[in-house]
Amino acid sequence: MKGKTSHLFGITVSTLLILIALCASLIFYMHTNTMDKARRIAQTDYQKENQRINDADITDENIIEDTNQNTDNVEVAEIETQTLEDMINYRMSLAENANVYSQNNENQNVNTDYSKGFSKNRYFYSQLDDNAKRIYDAIMNNQEKMKSGTATIKLDKNVSRVLQERDGQTLLTQEFQSAWDAISLDNPDLFYIDIAKVNLLIKKFSYVNRVEYELYIAPQTDSYLKSNFASKEEVDRALSEINYKMQTIIGSFTGSDYEKALKVHDYLINNMEYAADNYDSCYDIYGALINGRGVCEAYAEAYKYIMDELGIPCILVCGNATNDNQNTENHEWNYVELDGKWYAVDCTWDDPIVRGNGRLSEADKHKFFMKGAVVFDENHDAYGKLSSTGIEFLYTRLNYENYK
Repeated sequence: MKGKTSHLFGITVSTLLILIALCASLIFYMHTNTMDKARRIAQTDYQKENQRINDADITDENIIEDTNQNTDNVEVAEIETQTLEDMINYRMSLAENANVYSQNNENQNVNTDYSKGFSKNRYFYSQLDDNAKRIYDAIMNNQEKMKSGTATIKLDKNVSRVLQERDGQTLLTQEFQSAWDAISLDNPDLFYIDIAKVNLLIKKFSYVNRVEYELYIAPQTDSYLKSNFASKEEVDRALSEINYKMQTIIGSFTGSDYEKALKVHDYLINNMEYAADNYDSCYDIYGALINGRGVCEAYAEAYKYIMDELGIPCILVCGNATNDNQNTENHEWNYVELDGKWYAVDCTWDDPIVRGNGRLSEADKHKFFMKGAVVFDENHDAYGKLSSTGIEFLYTRLNYENYK
């Protein structure tokens, strides 16, 4: 019996297999040729882009300001970068799929439940816009890494989208500065970072039909730690000293919130002296609590730091004040909430060494403790504009009358 040859529409199976193999080879050749062409185009684009960047005059621009000194000091460096791999991947993806760009949404579940060591009273954070809050959150959520002084922190991708808007860099500058202003007011225990040494690094990626940005917080040179800190270990040691000192101070505190607030006030004015020599820690809580010496910022920030631990609402206030000699100067003090109303406290001016050459009556030692607007505003004028590029913060309204 003769064998039968299978046919499909008049074509033998063997012929069909040959045709399939030829089609597959042709498709593979076309795909490979397309990818090779895409790679060549990408390499050409890369060379042109590099030449354009080399010919361009790209400079760094100082646009962010020191919260305390109100001078430009945080550098925003714009770097146009386009790697060969980026261009090849982009061109090859174009070749494979005309709908190349799908946005990569990053995780937006930002943790704002900061560790116990940080202020729970985020009064100024609440006044930021959403983008500035993302910057604030990134810094606070990476505070452990930033103790090294060298950590580079990538910001939420949503932050960079402001650069796509009209006047985007101006808006970004305001948001970045405002975030730092709020952090410095809400968190006196972040004293070891020198804002003057912090960079906001903008990386710009130019593609064929779009521009993307990545933003990083990075050290300007070697480290953004203050000059009296050389490592994370030194920062941790300082924080431990401060926490131990604070617990020693408040360990025996009893009574009402008013009585606790008074005890904190009295501790500071009796155990600190005003530092006129402008040494490293004269502006912060380390100088106040460990060295016992500081200027008005140190008094006010130490007061807030301890009040935060006691759970008594307290904020820092910046402004001008006119002293007994009728000299008006930049100054810092506190507002405290008791029984649902806000009152002013100025520990610096209640220090007998500052105002009375070491001799003040008990009444004079509390001249600026829990005062209402009727008394306090006579010689204190608060302002919410901490820096020229940041937003103007609003302070709560003081009760008109003094406490009790």
